[in-house]
Amino acid sequence: MRKLFKAGLELTANVVSIFINQLVNLLEVGPIRSRILWLEFLFNFKLLGWRLAQFLPLIVEERVVEYPFVLKNLGEKKLRVLDVGCCKSLLIAELVSMGHDAYGIDVNTYRPKFDGLQFIRVDVRKMPFQNEFFDAVIAVSVMEHVGLDENGDSVAIEEIFRTLKPEGIFILTAPFSKWYQMSWQRFYNKAYLDKLLRSFMLLKEEYYIRHRFLWRRVSRKSAELEPSKITNSVCCLVLRKPSTQRCGVHFTERKD
Repeated sequence: MRKLFKAGLELTANVVSIFINQLVNLLEVGPIRSRILWLEFLFNFKLLGWRLAQFLPLIVEERVVEYPFVLKNLGEKKLRVLDVGCCKSLLIAELVSMGHDAYGIDVNTYRPKFDGLQFIRVDVRKMPFQNEFFDAVIAVSVMEHVGLDENGDSVAIEEIFRTLKPEGIFILTAPFSKWYQMSWQRFYNKAYLDKLLRSFMLLKEEYYIRHRFLWRRVSRKSAELEPSKITNSVCCLVLRKPSTQRCGVHFTERKD
């Protein structure tokens, strides 16, 4: 990931440099030469746009706040951990490299092969694992896509609860704004999450909003005011399965 990030920066910097140099040249030459340089300038402007389109998603998508949140809150202890919806994720490889006993599930095939990964192609609502099997379960921006026509996220949460050990950790990230459901994704709000996660005890909550190319931490209320239909705000939650009785989720407030 770091190498990819560095390579993207170098490519973008090179094109930006050419772009600026040609802009300066345009201001220094006569009209005939200027026409030629304008053609070169426009070509490189298009090339710059293409480079940024390829590279900026690595910087501005919500994974830049979700992945660090997950790794920070897993801690240093080696765990048996499940990554739900790992097909397009870089996180599962990081979990393996950290020494965790890492499992991954997805409805699609996870094509990379490496030692230490235990992947099963299965729906999170129909997991084959025994009760109280995992120390931790991670669901990074996946629950909002599960079973949109039949409250499938509720079934998925019940399965996660079943397979977690008592006192096990569940780390969930998801779009957070005004409640809204599209054909391919939900946007959660406080009321919906209160009901969905009522079996867990909330340990930590963080909320982030994207402004242009940067993410900043905000209060829950600020995140919930964001418009839906595009993921510009996310919630990052750490929950615990209680050892005995059920616990309702109680969200706190953070000032901006």
